[in-house]
Parts: sequence; C-alpha cells; structure tokens
Amino acid sequence: MTESEFIERNQGTWKEMEQLLTHPIKDADKIQQLFVKVSSDLSYARSFYPNRSVRTYLNDLTQRAYNEFVRKEKQSVFVAISDFFKTILPAEIYHSRKQLFLSFLVFSLAVFIGALSSKHNPGFTALIIGDDYVAMTEANINDGDPMRVYKDEDAAGMFFGITINNIRVAMLAFALGFFGSVFTYLVLVFNGIMLGTFQYFFYNKGLFATSFLTIWIHGTIEISAIIIAGAAGIVMGNGLLFPGTYSRKKSLQISAKRGLRIFMGTVPLFIIAGLFESFLTRHTEFPALLKLGIIILSLVFILFLFVYYPYIAHKRGLRYSSVSISPSIEENRTYTKMALRSLGNNLSTAIWLYGIQVFKYLRFGGIPVLLFITLMFAWQIPAQHEGASRLLDDYALFSFTYGQYVWFLLLTISVNYLLHVLAAVHYQNVGGILALFTRIRSQFFITLPFTAFVISAFYFFDGWLQFLALLIASPPFLFILFDQIAEEKTINGMQVLNLYKRNFGYYLSYLPAAGILVVLLALIFFFSASLSNLIVTEYFTWHQVFDQHFVEVSFIFHFLCSSIFIVFLPLAYYFILNIYYSEFCKKEAFDLKEWHKSFGKETAEHF
Repeated sequence: MTESEFIERNQGTWKEMEQLLTHPIKDADKIQQLFVKVSSDLSYARSFYPNRSVRTYLNDLTQRAYNEFVRKEKQSVFVAISDFFKTILPAEIYHSRKQLFLSFLVFSLAVFIGALSSKHNPGFTALIIGDDYVAMTEANINDGDPMRVYKDEDAAGMFFGITINNIRVAMLAFALGFFGSVFTYLVLVFNGIMLGTFQYFFYNKGLFATSFLTIWIHGTIEISAIIIAGAAGIVMGNGLLFPGTYSRKKSLQISAKRGLRIFMGTVPLFIIAGLFESFLTRHTEFPALLKLGIIILSLVFILFLFVYYPYIAHKRGLRYSSVSISPSIEENRTYTKMALRSLGNNLSTAIWLYGIQVFKYLRFGGIPVLLFITLMFAWQIPAQHEGASRLLDDYALFSFTYGQYVWFLLLTISVNYLLHVLAAVHYQNVGGILALFTRIRSQFFITLPFTAFVISAFYFFDGWLQFLALLIASPPFLFILFDQIAEEKTINGMQVLNLYKRNFGYYLSYLPAAGILVVLLALIFFFSASLSNLIVTEYFTWHQVFDQHFVEVSFIFHFLCSSIFIVFLPLAYYFILNIYYSEFCKKEAFDLKEWHKSFGKETAEHF
C-alpha cells in the first residue's frame, strides 16, 4: 500500500481524534476506542514509512491521546464533580427546562388540590397523612409545641433516616419513568397532595406562619429536589413514550442516561436537606428573621443552580451538543465485560442486557421464587390480626416481626437462588430447569452463608449501623461473587473466601463508586416496599375494597412487594457488574494490557 493510499484510507479516523482532543468536553470512551486504532496505524507507519511525515504525525497524535489519559487519571474526584456541576448538569437542565417546568407545574397543582380538598372535606387530612400523625400533632399543639415532632429523635440518627427516605421518594419519581412519564406524574401528584394537605392542616389551626417558618427551613431544598427528580423521570419516560426517529429501545437508553444525570444532581440536595431538617429545623426557638433568611437563601441557591446558571451558561456558549448523548447502541450489539465505560454507558448497557435476558430469568428464577414465597407467606400468616396497618408494618420487606428468622432464612434462600439463575442466564448456561439445578447444586450451599451475611446488613440493622454493616457486607461483592463463580464453573468454600478478600480490598479502593451501588441496591428495596404500600394502603383502603379483611390486604401487599423486588433485581445486578469491571479496567489498565499484546502485529492486509 502506498503512503497516499494509507493516508486516504485512515485520515477520517485521525481527524476525528484531533477534533475530540481539541473539544472542551472530551468523550473518554470514544478517545479510548480511537486510540487503539491510531496506535495500530502508528505501528504500521513505523514499519512501512519510518522516515515519512505520516509517522511523525501519528506519533504526535498518539502521544497527545496518551497524555489525555494520564491527565484524566490524575484528576481528583473533586475536579470530576466540579466538571459535572459546571458543564454537564447545567447543559442537561437547560435542555430539559420544559420537563422541569412541567414537573413544577404538576406538583404545584397537586398542592393546590390537596389544600382545597382539605378545606371542603374535614376527613381528607386524616386520610392523606394518617390518623396517628394528626392525633400526635394535635396533642403537640395542645401542649404548646406544634413542631415537637422534629425534636423527638437523635439528630445524627434522624439525618441518616431522613436522607435515605428523601432519596427513596426521589428515586421512586425517577425510576417510575422507566415505565413511562405518566407514572412519574402520579408520584408528583401524590406527594403534592400530601404537602398541600399538610400545610392546610396547620393553616386551619391558625399556625401557618409557625409551620411555614419551621418546615420550609429544610423543605425548600427537599421539595425542590423532588421536583427536579420528577423532571428526571419525565425525561426518561418521554424517551419511552415519544421515541421520535429512534427505536423505542434506543430512545429509552438515551433518555435513561439523560434522566440519570439530572437525578444525580439532586443527591447533594437531599444530603443538605437532611442536615437542615436534623440539625436546624428542631430549633424552633430561632428568631423568625433567621428562619426566613435560611429559607430565602435556600431558594436563591436552588434558583441559581437549576434556573439562572444553566441559562447564563447557555448564553455564554455552553451548548447541549457538547455533552449530548449519541445513540451508540447498535441492534446487533455484543457485550464486552472488560470495557472502560462511563456511568451513563454502564446504565444503558445494563438496560440493554436486562431487556434481552429478563424473560429467561423470570422463567427460571423469578416466577418459581415468587410462587415459593407466596405459598410460604400463605402458610405462615396468622388467621387474625389487630389491624391492617399493623399487619403491613409487620410484613414490610426487611422488617418482619412475626416469624422474623423464618422470613430471614426464606429471603436468603430466595435471593441466593435468584443470583445463581441470573449468573447462569448471563453466561448462557441455562439449558433447562434440570440442567440449571445440576449446575448450581454444588455451589448453592457454599454461597448461602455469604448471601445471608449481606442480607443481614439490611435485615438486622437500622440507621448509621446499617450503613457501617453495608461497608463490611458489601452488596457489590455478592453480585461480583456470583458472576465469578459462574465463570469458574466449580468452586469451594476456601476459594470463595479468597474471592471475598480480593474483592473487598478492591471494593475499598473505589469506595465512591461502590457507595453508589449500595445506595442503588437499597433504593430498589425501598422502591419495592414503597410502591407496594402505595398501591395497597393508599388505593385499596381509600376504596374500602378490603375493609376488615386484613389478611387479604397483607397478602396482596407482600405479593406486590416481592414481585417488584424480583423484577428489578437483574437491573441492579447488571449495573453493578458493569461498574465493577469498568473500574477494574481503569485501575488495572486491562484494555491497554490487551492492546500491548497485539501491538505491532498488524500486517499489510489489515489495511
């Protein structure tokens, strides 16, 4: 091949690399892909054109790409976070400004509906916020301390509980967008009605100013974050409902990445709101002027970060095209486990794997386990109980008080089996139910103690103790363990211990990413319980379909809770595996090692 033919054939790739390296916001994944190709071209040029300018040009281009890798590697996590809030988030927010306004509008209308309904229906308040809460608040009002509810708990423990609960609500609004934005609207309506009812309750008692200056110390940021999370869910849901020129699957993959970006921007807000509610709201003795100042500053902060700054950044030239997500998913896509991917690509890959594997997983794992749990629940449930609300609390996921250890063992066995099926399905090792049982027979009881070890962190601990327990009983480790066992085919207990030791040490080396995984898994559990509770306690009890039939209410609650958990488990599994192996490639330079093995081996026929 002549030099001019070589240049003509490959110069498109080289120019693309040059454009990526000069762009202010660089696509690391694309640079990595082109780096391998340009390095291969350099190897060829060294062999056939050692004294020509094309070799010098390719050597310089490859060196620039390598320096970009080194620069990125040396960047601290704080620089990455700064880039996210300075460029990616504001560009995404501005591009999604219509969805943000819709989320705000729907929530505001729901607040008005809640207040209006409370005004014209005296029983509506108790229906929405509960008889117990109304009675407790009225008792506090009679005692002269209407805001005492914020003082009853330890501040540190209250912070963890409130923050997790707030993220759970936001995650519900965002995650339901996976099934279409209409479900996100329902979550916004429900929470807006609650807020309107709650605020009117105090207004009706002549305590509007007192409640406003107390509740909105933390509520300004908390409610804003829920609205923003709702916008993230609408963005994702619209991708499913209105795919445009893309296929529905491809559109959902793109919109899920976009929604995730917006949702990740709310996480710091919930931490701030949790701190305010735990450590500031309880001080009802603060002067009214100070409380009002905190509320105004919080509002200014939200408006600046999510309204003013995105607008100004856009006016100054920050365009969505610089951070936009291209439809890189092909229909005939193949899965590469060892690949360096961004967080958004890890999510889209997880959704893709989920879509092609979920039915086989449900056939061999989800449906049998759901039937098993249902039969066990029907056998274990008492014939009579004090009341529906008490029964729902006793049988909520991870908080059973009746037959607690029986349910812990049942949950351990079920999750252990589901993970074995997931790993087998992932590696295409499911030929039939008998073949599956034969495959996992020698591994099931070896992995059972480790499954119980991880589940116990959720089951027996609360608050900050649960957080500490999860650092030791790492959920990412459990998923990674089953994946590695599926690759090894046979394994013994000592090998499992060695895997735990190796992976736990590696887990600590990328604690921030692992923290995201822990939160994701916990939110799936909370999401399952919350949606089941919403369907049963808020729909069925409103319509009194199951009046006095407490066993039936509890049975449906548990069935829905278990179903949602089982259906969502593969998505968490694939997401965690993708992040783990992506981090592994990054830390161990796996892709570069593979490239070095083949470096210089290309021959002329490749060109």
